[in-house]
Amino acid sequence: MFDGLVRRQGLVFARSEWLQIAQRDASSDAWVGLSSIMVQIPTMLEAADEAAHSMTLSSPNDALPLVSNAIRLCQHARAALNEWYATLISRSSAELCSLIEPDQLRHFAENCDDRTFKTVFTFPSLHIATLISTYWFGVFVLARELAQLQQLAGGMNATYQLPSAETLAEEVTTAANCLCQCMPFCCEPDIANAAGRVHTLLVLWFAKDFFSHMMRWPQHSWCVAVEQMIEQTGLRSPTPPSQPV
Repeated sequence: MFDGLVRRQGLVFARSEWLQIAQRDASSDAWVGLSSIMVQIPTMLEAADEAAHSMTLSSPNDALPLVSNAIRLCQHARAALNEWYATLISRSSAELCSLIEPDQLRHFAENCDDRTFKTVFTFPSLHIATLISTYWFGVFVLARELAQLQQLAGGMNATYQLPSAETLAEEVTTAANCLCQCMPFCCEPDIANAAGRVHTLLVLWFAKDFFSHMMRWPQHSWCVAVEQMIEQTGLRSPTPPSQPV
């Protein structure tokens, strides 16, 4: 999925025949349900890029069907993510997460001095942490893409409705912050295995790029500090072939 998100190209697992298989277990398995939504996002990014390219080759009205389709796909996935999250909460018999001070996580407290985020999330298990972190990652990617599509569609004779630019900007920032607040828990050796740190490195790359793009340097520096903390364990950040839009 990470490769598809970076390359902004659809995945084979997003094809209908694969999604039909996933849907068999999606109602009973939270991870399967979430994954079946997430694997479709690279296809949406590819559709958005096709729409943007069309804008450079034809008139805005000629490109409108492609822009509308990209927005429709993102809006559908956004609604599906929120529905998945609401279902997860309704089916949980206990609190899924709570906020604590970062110093309460021993490994993070000893190996990362940056306290840009005054509170971080704690979870009942790594499984729940991965679910919630992936949810926020999906919200982040989709809201950021919708904000860019909104700029692309400016002035078009469109019939679709989008949240305001301010609403989308706030949603992107909130998702990025929440995503970061999930990371320290996933890096605790006593709680998470290497899979938790690998997952963190992958989503951290997107958060770091966003904060750099928005010139939010304290948050960007925090991401760099967490990245360095993880690399002390022997893992290395991925080197993507291109930069996210």
